[in-house]
Amino acid sequence: MHFTQSSHTNSGSANILNDLAQAKSREYNQRGLNCLQKGDYEQAVEEFQMALSWEENSPETNENLVKAKQGLAREKLTKEFQQGKKACAEKNYLDALTAWRGVAKQDPKYPGLQKMIADAQQALIQQELPSPKRQKNDLAGQEFFREGLIYYTDEKYALAAEAWEKAMRLNPNQESIRLYLEKARKHLQTRAAEKPQPTPAALEETERCYEQGLQSYRQKKFEEARKQWTRVLQLNPKHAGAQRGVERINAIMGVLQERGLKE
Repeated sequence: MHFTQSSHTNSGSANILNDLAQAKSREYNQRGLNCLQKGDYEQAVEEFQMALSWEENSPETNENLVKAKQGLAREKLTKEFQQGKKACAEKNYLDALTAWRGVAKQDPKYPGLQKMIADAQQALIQQELPSPKRQKNDLAGQEFFREGLIYYTDEKYALAAEAWEKAMRLNPNQESIRLYLEKARKHLQTRAAEKPQPTPAALEETERCYEQGLQSYRQKKFEEARKQWTRVLQLNPKHAGAQRGVERINAIMGVLQERGLKE
């Protein structure tokens, strides 16, 4: 958007935009604080990010965003840990391991977690591979089964399938191993059927259009910025930066039109 008004009008436009940015930043920051007080960390993060899209250098909002992200991370870890405990109590050891290894990836020092993972692994092995004779093949099969569990709970399904195939060769009559092997193969099939990832060219265009939109916005070429960010959203409808940018431009242009300022 290029302004054709006088320098006095242009100065007034800049003041209007600055006032709008500060007002919007305060509005979203207060919304975030309200969410933070209620323990709604996910919504708080979204509100603080919107506030920063209007006034990115606000120390208060940046500090609040850090607090919200920390609260959200703690909340997610606690939820995953409790899901694992519930699954373990119900003897669904594979679900427990999947939840707890997710926690371990984010916080390896989570209190008592490593012992609980080890205990759940052993319980699952004893549940699925009872082997009173402890013959050589039984023990080797257990090791491959344990290895497959680790890969499976890390979502490395191809390696899990490979380990369980080895366990099957050593214990061909063990139905439980076959069932777990089928689970891993099913995950691999699902991944293969999923929507293909964006091509490198599409990712490059998305980034280029977003950066061009930022440049246009800084130059107060709002219509150009909106077109570029709209293109980003066509390529990636979940692009948060472009979503916030389009919302910001719509608000700015609405205020300018109310004040009778033309492109």
